Amino acid sequence: MRARLITAAAALLLFTAGAQASGPYTQRAPQEQPFSWSGIYIGVGAGYAIGDTKLSFGGASIEGASSRGFEGDGRIGLDYHMTGTPIVLGVFGCYNVGETEFKVNGGGGFNATITPTWCIGGRAGLAMANKSLLYVGYAYSKADFDTSAGGLGVGELTGNSGLVGLETYLAPQLTIAGEYTFTRYDGIDIGAVHLDPDVHAFKLRLNWRPLSGVFNN
Repeated sequence: MRARLITAAAALLLFTAGAQASGPYTQRAPQEQPFSWSGIYIGVGAGYAIGDTKLSFGGASIEGASSRGFEGDGRIGLDYHMTGTPIVLGVFGCYNVGETEFKVNGGGGFNATITPTWCIGGRAGLAMANKSLLYVGYAYSKADFDTSAGGLGVGELTGNSGLVGLETYLAPQLTIAGEYTFTRYDGIDIGAVHLDPDVHAFKLRLNWRPLSGVFNN
């Protein structure tokens, strides 16, 4: 009888020790996906534009016909974050609203506005560990030019834009960016006057990335 009790106690101890060693079943936590900028985005931007126009006529020229105004735009783009690198490449198109207006010699019967209409371009960026993207880009731009001089009306401008910006994670599938754009338009002739306008724009951008699921981490 005593031997049976000792054997039963030993078996109970072995069972208890085995149960404690194995422990309760715990599910392994899912591995977090790496943050990626790949995907389509749809964005809006709003800000302030400052222009400078050179006027040439009769062998003379006037620098600094300044202009300013508010600008906004809508943009759709596609980014590709190269696997295993911090390099991000993208393309985009945009539609613009707003205008910059300038006057020559305090008015003098000559007022004009530059109204950007659309652009198409690309960008290259460097992704950083804090879910930010530092980028530069280029865009081919179109704008309408409207002047009150001599009833000459509206003309079309083509231009080249360079841009630099910093975009960062704001919320799942949302990013926010600050962007500076410099646009140099091709010259336009208004009667005997040739104009070469440049526009600097500073915008705050908000982008929605509907298909970038990895932005949910």
